[in-house]
Amino acid sequence: MSGKVSCIIAASALILMITVIIANAIYIKSITGHILMLIDQSVELNENSPVAVTEISDFWKKSIPTLKLTLSQEDLEEISLIIDETKICAENTDNEEYKRSMARLRRAIEGIKKREELSLENIF
Repeated sequence: MSGKVSCIIAASALILMITVIIANAIYIKSITGHILMLIDQSVELNENSPVAVTEISDFWKKSIPTLKLTLSQEDLEEISLIIDETKICAENTDNEEYKRSMARLRRAIEGIKKREELSLENIF
């Protein structure tokens, strides 16, 4: 009887773990997808947009408490730093510097998305 109980507990733990992994991947995809959409909208305007960067920043800051559960502190700090730098570019520099900063932010967000998506490479 004890063997059956252990087996049921192990199976339940495995199912719970898989569920959490899938939920995390969906959540990260949602967050990164929204930020990438905001970046695209900003770049399409073809002008510096402090308002767009503030919207990205506000969304990112609102998401950090939950993202802390799965992303490294290094990732969180890197994205926050790039967003802060992009804000400065939006307010103080020419359009090309702003576009480069937004491209850097895009690459960082895409990196997080790729590292957290469901794939055999990420599981093993």
